Amino acid sequence: MFDAFFQFTFATPLMLTAIHAGHDIREELVDNLFISEEDMMREEDTFTEYITDGFTDKIIVETSRFEVELNRPRERAIYKTPEDCWGLKVWKKPLTKKEINESLQKYDEFYRRLKLIVQEMIDTFGYAIVLDIHSYNHNRLGDGQPFDSVEENPQIILGTSNMPRKYFKAVELIQELFKQNMYQGAPLDCRIDVKYPGGTLPRFLHETFPDKVFCLAIEFKKSFMNEWTGELYEDKFEELIEAFRKVAPVVDLIVDPLMQIVNKEISGKALLSKSKPNKK
Repeated sequence: MFDAFFQFTFATPLMLTAIHAGHDIREELVDNLFISEEDMMREEDTFTEYITDGFTDKIIVETSRFEVELNRPRERAIYKTPEDCWGLKVWKKPLTKKEINESLQKYDEFYRRLKLIVQEMIDTFGYAIVLDIHSYNHNRLGDGQPFDSVEENPQIILGTSNMPRKYFKAVELIQELFKQNMYQGAPLDCRIDVKYPGGTLPRFLHETFPDKVFCLAIEFKKSFMNEWTGELYEDKFEELIEAFRKVAPVVDLIVDPLMQIVNKEISGKALLSKSKPNKK
């Protein structure tokens, strides 16, 4: 059984996902874990589930990415060697084929359910907007050591993945909205496709529902916590959440006109194609 929290009212075309928020490993795999709980939590997107608070339509995954990685292609969804996950050894002994297949069943179940939900949202509104919430590390050298370069690590990264270029103007407008907020006394640094352009989830949705889905990956730098101890800096976290809550509800106002134009273009091309006489 796949461990995730699904909540949907289908009141708006906007939904949020936090697919790396989870920390659960199924019981039969726990004794084979070599990795420490601290190392697991450092690479999981701890606290991202709270960013979705106040939004009615969302998926919060409770299964750890160390059991099954939902944001990579299926053939790379299981961490088998240190090269798969930041040089960390995850398992004491290699997983059996049965164990791998059981984890991949969770992968398949997640994408099956995601597809059904997004299809219903498209059936209801004509399109769907998905904000794929993540967080990223910037203190790789260790607790108390210098942070990674500020120039290469903005507070928020917007990842466009395989998003059609016709949506890029909307992404730039969303970026500007984020930058209008303040964070720790300075304008919020938000950039596009720096380091993390988005993973398999947005790719899957754009490929499965062409011209019907706007899926944007949003990466929050873990400046709101201590990556090594797990301590949450509540004041910093609240500032980021406040900025997100100002921007997210407006995304539909930005994307809706764009989707209307795209769908009119598609309808026009279909009508034009039907009106052309068949050549013999």
